[in-house]
Amino acid sequence: MTSKPRGIRNNNPLNIEYNKNNQWTGQTGVEVLGRFATFSHMKYGIRAGAKLINNYMTRYGLVTVFDIINRWAPDHENPTNIYADTVAARMGVEVHQPLTHAHIPDLVYEMIKFECGVYVDRALVMEGSRLAGVA
Repeated sequence: MTSKPRGIRNNNPLNIEYNKNNQWTGQTGVEVLGRFATFSHMKYGIRAGAKLINNYMTRYGLVTVFDIINRWAPDHENPTNIYADTVAARMGVEVHQPLTHAHIPDLVYEMIKFECGVYVDRALVMEGSRLAGVA
């Protein structure tokens, strides 16, 4: 039997790195390997991711799938172009098309699929997005 993807096991489906200065709602600590945050429930991991993406858009003016994913998953660690192209195609938008905050739940949903290799329930993504104030 294969184990669940790390992001699913950690209730952190966007694989948010642990930062001792961030105390996200529902955060329970850091995974055993010490890199990624853990959450008490998936909705809180999704909330944290949606809030970060909202911050990227609002504070840094990153409003395209490419710009957001380039910051989220830089190419020195990830296949950023493939990641961005895949997510944009699944969302039905162009990779350099400006998004609005209304796109955040769909963006999160597709990023989870790329990060973990599985979809999570869309209702759970909407719940986490509502908790983040973006849905």
